[in-house]
Amino acid sequence: SGDRSGAVLLGHHLDDQMETQLLKLLRFSHLVQLRGMLVRDGIFARPLLGVTKANLVSFLESEGQSWMEDASNEKLVYQRNRIRLQLVPLLADLCGGEDALRRHLGTLRMQSGQLRSWL
Repeated sequence: SGDRSGAVLLGHHLDDQMETQLLKLLRFSHLVQLRGMLVRDGIFARPLLGVTKANLVSFLESEGQSWMEDASNEKLVYQRNRIRLQLVPLLADLCGGEDALRRHLGTLRMQSGQLRSWL
């Protein structure tokens, strides 16, 4: 049928968003691409994009569930993992904490989105 109201829900969260933005920055992406992932992009939806991993883990634990982590997420051979495990903590320290880093990247996301709308 022609009903397109459904969506494929993805589990990306706010920490993934930070990593994505930093990856794009390191790859010298155009400024309009620094907005990161969209909550809705075609058939894909990311309803958890505004929630930190720590909050998701905490929620799961309060429900008697455990967080499942892929073992490859700890391997420094992958650039995204190096960003997550090394760069994010460094930037958070330099910015005054992870909340400050999230705010700065949120501002970048907003400005990038505005620039994209003007082009």
